[in-house]
Amino acid sequence: MFAAFLAVAQTACGDGTNSEFRLRGRIVYARNDVYAERRVFVVEDPNGPAVIFCDAGDASVKAIKPGDVASFEGMLRVNAYGKSLAYGTVCRLLATGSPVTPVDADVSELLDGKFDFKLARTTGMLRDATFSETYSGWIILVVCGRMERIFISVQGDEATLERFRRLIGSKVSATGVCIPSDPSARMTVGRTFKVASADDIAEVKPPPECSARVPDIGEISSTRESEMPSLGYHRARGRVVAAWHKRKALIQMADGSFVGIEFANPPLPRFGETIEAVGLPESDLFRLNLVNASWKSLAPPVPDARKPAPVTPETIVSIQNGHSLVNCSLHGSPVSIEGVIRSISTDGSVQIHVECDRSVLLVDADAMGTPPSGMAVGAKVRVCGTCVFEPDSQRRLSTFPQLKNFTLVMRSPDDIVVLESPPWLTTRRLFVVI
Repeated sequence: MFAAFLAVAQTACGDGTNSEFRLRGRIVYARNDVYAERRVFVVEDPNGPAVIFCDAGDASVKAIKPGDVASFEGMLRVNAYGKSLAYGTVCRLLATGSPVTPVDADVSELLDGKFDFKLARTTGMLRDATFSETYSGWIILVVCGRMERIFISVQGDEATLERFRRLIGSKVSATGVCIPSDPSARMTVGRTFKVASADDIAEVKPPPECSARVPDIGEISSTRESEMPSLGYHRARGRVVAAWHKRKALIQMADGSFVGIEFANPPLPRFGETIEAVGLPESDLFRLNLVNASWKSLAPPVPDARKPAPVTPETIVSIQNGHSLVNCSLHGSPVSIEGVIRSISTDGSVQIHVECDRSVLLVDADAMGTPPSGMAVGAKVRVCGTCVFEPDSQRRLSTFPQLKNFTLVMRSPDDIVVLESPPWLTTRRLFVVI
């Protein structure tokens, strides 16, 4: 990254940091870092490219644009994340030049390093857009090529983020530079693509407006998992058998298979409602899912005619030959358990932890609304609901994503019954009495 600096560094230390540098070259890329009040350049000279950070308040810095020739003097310093960065203290515009023409590069070529520090234009499907949780005012976009994805960083506010979220599922183009090592707190993310402004990202092809033109999710059952990110919107129709965490639902389609849905916005559909969901497909190697989905109702809720099957933790996950074995036939099925309430959380959503046979089970009780007055820690209850298995899908590099946890999702307030009130003489009260 600092090949050009190492060739001109003065008073070099052992690792090339805390060194003075002088550099003259052509500006490949420039952006204003609004929140850090600095201007960032990618400069190229015969020794190679370099990234330079300068004070945005310097009048000479403001005049420099891509295509110009400029000189820089300053210091190489290590930032808070162990990255060696160049900070320019003297910047001079030497000659104006024509704007740099970007090279066209696909996502795989960028990730292979073929166009590091070159102004490039890439296209792909926008899969996600979110604010960075480590840097204020930065938006992270996930753009997918045919087989791979790249993270694109751009500055913006709530309105900018909302604009990008409306483009999710669209084919977009982005113009910027790919850097091999992000200098921020994200130390191991690999190559990232930096865009100077939101105007450098444009929609190339929107998703279909009519859901009838959107392919069915069943058509991709044999698709490679690596190809999934490049697929556009798909649809699934079925009956809601669980809705939880404010954004998730599980539907059962006409063929009996289940599809997990993660919605872009509330509200959730109701249990028993038949819906059509349109979203971007993903796979956790256990089931197909749709994310960033929207939905419409096809039929009103119908009560579940199936009687909940009484289960215990060992019924759901048994130990055979020293290994856990999950009873997958219970996924999406109504079950009931009996146990003692160990905790009740109402922070954002209502969740209850129920101890049964020395195992603690998670119950999503949003369907219950506000817990009734008789519901308290220590009470013995019977809880009914839909059993939902959730794989460890975040471990993309694991040998094979496995089912680790399950949630019992209540369907209505009637799904929980208090069998015994909690004992009055608790440990805390006994201590007070003593």
